[in-house]
Amino acid sequence: FTKTDKLVDVGCAKNVYKQYFPNLIGIDFVEFEEADIVVSIQDAVFEQNSLDGAICFGVFHGNTVSVYKDIEKVLSWLKPGAKIAMRARSKPLDKFSNIDHFIWNNTNIHSTTDFFNLKISTIQDITYTRDNGKVLENKVWVWTK
Repeated sequence: FTKTDKLVDVGCAKNVYKQYFPNLIGIDFVEFEEADIVVSIQDAVFEQNSLDGAICFGVFHGNTVSVYKDIEKVLSWLKPGAKIAMRARSKPLDKFSNIDHFIWNNTNIHSTTDFFNLKISTIQDITYTRDNGKVLENKVWVWTK
């Protein structure tokens, strides 16, 4: 992304990327003081094909239907050729082990890429430890619309 790109940070929490991208609009359904707009993905109103890119770090989770509906909505906001920077859990958290929860493994990433007719960068595995000591395993990639 460039500093002049019009971007949305979906699930922005504390909106930390706004300092790097002045045209970034941070949205989150949780009432974070730093969020520009408190709204769900489905209720967010952006003009179709109006944004240059999206940051979606840890935001697409839940069952397959809800994940696909949310991705479809975000894609509607993006111009052709726009990029989506993605980070998602590659293994479920213990609390989700007994429910239908979308898992972002390589197979699901590629099938989602194909379903939405996107292009994909190299998928990278990352592991990090939160302040509370919990280790999270994630995948990182970029989609191009």
